[in-house]
Amino acid sequence: MKLINYKTVSSRIGLTIILLVFMQFVHSNVYSQNNSTSNGLWDSHASWANGIPQKGDAVKIYNDIILNTDIEINGSGHYTIDGSVIDPSGGSKHKIKIKDSGQLKISGNVTIEGELKVEDNGILTVEGCDTLRIGGKLELKDNSKIVLESCAVIIVGGEMKFGDNVYAIVDGNIVVNKKVEAKDNVIVSGSGNIQSDKEIKAKDNSIMFGSNAGCDPGPCSIGNGNALPIVLIDFEASALFSNRISVRWETLSEINNDYFTLFYSIDGTNYKEIETIVGAGNSSVNLVYNTVIDDLAVNGETYYLKLRQTDYDGNFEEFDPIAIQNRNYRIENTESIVLFPNPSNGGSIFVEIKNLQAGIFSLNIFSTSGEKIITKQISIPENNNYLKIELLEGRKLPKGTYFLQVASPEKSIEKKFIIY
Repeated sequence: MKLINYKTVSSRIGLTIILLVFMQFVHSNVYSQNNSTSNGLWDSHASWANGIPQKGDAVKIYNDIILNTDIEINGSGHYTIDGSVIDPSGGSKHKIKIKDSGQLKISGNVTIEGELKVEDNGILTVEGCDTLRIGGKLELKDNSKIVLESCAVIIVGGEMKFGDNVYAIVDGNIVVNKKVEAKDNVIVSGSGNIQSDKEIKAKDNSIMFGSNAGCDPGPCSIGNGNALPIVLIDFEASALFSNRISVRWETLSEINNDYFTLFYSIDGTNYKEIETIVGAGNSSVNLVYNTVIDDLAVNGETYYLKLRQTDYDGNFEEFDPIAIQNRNYRIENTESIVLFPNPSNGGSIFVEIKNLQAGIFSLNIFSTSGEKIITKQISIPENNNYLKIELLEGRKLPKGTYFLQVASPEKSIEKKFIIY
């Protein structure tokens, strides 16, 4: 008969209970899961299932989140972004830091105005055909790692620095506005490309795409893929009065871009060239183009606009056309107020007024806080159904959102506009 040592059994049971309690504590306090539950601000509890994410949480972002605070991811922190995170321009330049084996995986679109740092075995991953935009510097050091999948893009407004045993797999494209530097045993490999408006340098036993040659002076492009061509992120137009249209488009980057050409069509099949606009050549920052086209021969309710981009070597790319509703066809005798260009770079902003009742009106521009910034008076005479007025008259407004108020004792009309 085998004797049972109850003291030993009791000790083992007690140790097992302690271990289970400790594991439960570790799971719930060090690596707690926190998902986004709705669109909203990063530091709002209402945006998250378990309160504002902490450095060591497992976080999944499915919604569109506005970044209004700096973020640090460390230890067991593992953030995955399947929605979008946007840091609005014109405010604080928020930062992201990944350290101490923390991980950030981007499966959506992320924009920060500040810098992004990856250090101490941190890992940054940008998955296929998603975009990370950084207004400031991108820095990787101390055995950190970056993985950029095929079709993924990183746009860096500042400089990019690799240092101290960084390992980078670049199968997509990295576009840098300032210099790129790799030093102290950095390895960059993959089927993608890194391009910079300045120089690219590899030194102190660093290898980038199988070479330590780099390039200087810029613009520079190194890698096994092709440099990123025009990236168009917005193309829109709005009908004004008298067969005129305001057109706006925005690019993320431009390589060897000579010029843009605008075409229009009344049937969506046969297009006619109407205007050529000079491109930026090479750019790795956001650029916005605005133009107003006069005297289009438009007879129907809908017409179409198409944009073409042409390189210095004559190669060109055409983007999908957009449909425009003919304002004159639809609201011939309806009063209306139109602001253009909107958004604007703050140079000149025009207001077109049609079919407003004769009288004296005040034109007021307000900030979002309600401060009246500009005010002027206009007189609309009898039998004059159209006025065009320049609002700023040489004055520059800071970036932000504003409201135009056109007011008389009888009525008031407000229109929102944006300065970028």
